[in-house]
Amino acid sequence: MISESIISNRLKLCLESCLEIAGHEGLDVIISAINGVIANMNAPMQLAIIGKVSSSKSTIVNTILGQADVVGTGVMEETYNVSWLKYGPSDSDVKVVFKDGSVKTVARSDWKSWSGQEEMALKDKVKYLEVMFEHEMLKIINIIDTPGLDSMKGADSRNTIEFLHDVQPDAVLLVFTKGLAQSTLDVVKEFQGEGVNQFHLSPLNAVGIMAKTDYLWHIKNPDVIPGQEGWNVIRNNIYELFPEIKDSLYEILPFCALLGLASYTLDSRDVDLLEKLAKTEEKDLHEMFFSVSDFIDESYKTDISAEEREYLCKKFGLYGIYEALVNVRVGGRSQESLKRLFREISGMDEFEKCLYAHFGQRSFLIKTQNSSQIISRACDEQRKIIKNPAALSAIDDIQEKILSCLMGIFEYRQLDFLNKIYEHEIKVTDECAIEEYKRVCGEYGASVVEKLNVSNGTSAADLEKIAAERSRECNARYQMEYYKSRENSELFRMLASSYDHLAKDIHEIDVKTREAEKLIKMYNSFLYGK
Repeated sequence: MISESIISNRLKLCLESCLEIAGHEGLDVIISAINGVIANMNAPMQLAIIGKVSSSKSTIVNTILGQADVVGTGVMEETYNVSWLKYGPSDSDVKVVFKDGSVKTVARSDWKSWSGQEEMALKDKVKYLEVMFEHEMLKIINIIDTPGLDSMKGADSRNTIEFLHDVQPDAVLLVFTKGLAQSTLDVVKEFQGEGVNQFHLSPLNAVGIMAKTDYLWHIKNPDVIPGQEGWNVIRNNIYELFPEIKDSLYEILPFCALLGLASYTLDSRDVDLLEKLAKTEEKDLHEMFFSVSDFIDESYKTDISAEEREYLCKKFGLYGIYEALVNVRVGGRSQESLKRLFREISGMDEFEKCLYAHFGQRSFLIKTQNSSQIISRACDEQRKIIKNPAALSAIDDIQEKILSCLMGIFEYRQLDFLNKIYEHEIKVTDECAIEEYKRVCGEYGASVVEKLNVSNGTSAADLEKIAAERSRECNARYQMEYYKSRENSELFRMLASSYDHLAKDIHEIDVKTREAEKLIKMYNSFLYGK
């Protein structure tokens, strides 16, 4: 396994060499792009949360960070400026970065007024707000909370699109509710395109979230499971009506961010209110769950007030309250059991797994690929304005150097080939082999057992044998396909290499584990005589 530091150092040396070439020929567009890439090389991956107004974007940000009030949420539009969350002290001041490059520091207590409506006079001038928050994930992934793409105030939607084009984040969560509206697709298309300042969505850098799945539940049919219903909507509605979305998003996950957040923030007061509410007569409870207005209607007599019911409704929604009451009535009264319930019914496990496996584990490679695309687009842009043969030759040298550097790194080559499959640049006819390649690349899980699709109890020695055997099988298929189909043969060659690298990685980790176990035994013997 090649480390991130080795890749980073190798790429930095290559880019510095390219800077010398570009500087000699005065290739300003390329120089600017390379300098930007070098400056951000060791920064965390940038994950932008985008979507329509009130689609749960800010709630998803809070859920990722496990805290209710990191960013403002509400029924109406709350976010009017881009907030860029980075790792740092949670009580530090907020930087307001303007489009002209100037910076203003404001007190943390003023953040919501700057991200909200109060500073409307400056909306056209603000580029983004830089906000520090002390959460481990932000060391790996920065989170960018954006205004709604269909904002009532057009300047805010423009701010989001301009920001994405300018900053070009490494990855995106596209958030929507119930169905994927054509207007959302139209905005997505604004991101796609050619040129140095275009941001491109692909299955490698973008995941869809169908949020607010709890809205798919109603007391008229209480046995409906919103998560399952969400999958039905995605498969039978969204993918059927908008098949092109598969070219832009890795996957669409059903997710209730409100209940995902509740799995972190539920407290003893909430449990107490739910226990009291559970004592309400069944007939009254059934009627109360018909709507939010019914639930908080003062005419219903319960052991908690209408104001307390409204509080529960805002925190858990009707579906969350209903499931919690069912749980309480069968004995699941503990705070931990209710947190587990909310985690399960929200789709939190699938959401976190996707976020970690698809983005987190290979964040550096995604950043590297994004960087290479930025420089490639800069080279294309520079060609349009340069006619000097020597300068054109220098651009070719720069692209060749960067490509040679990156393709010398297997992990990058593996990801690049996967991207070509997603972008339909390679016409492979063997669908089973494509699925196998996606799996070994980590698209269906980052662990070795998930990449090999074997049981968890498989020993390291057996895992190594399985990977080595599959490498041999794929090499044989490569030889068979070589004269039949160039694309299929290339896929089997990459599969063989992937399994071969995986076998070597398993062996390396196993050796290191055995060495570590010996050291632990020596440690215990030395300290405790064991």
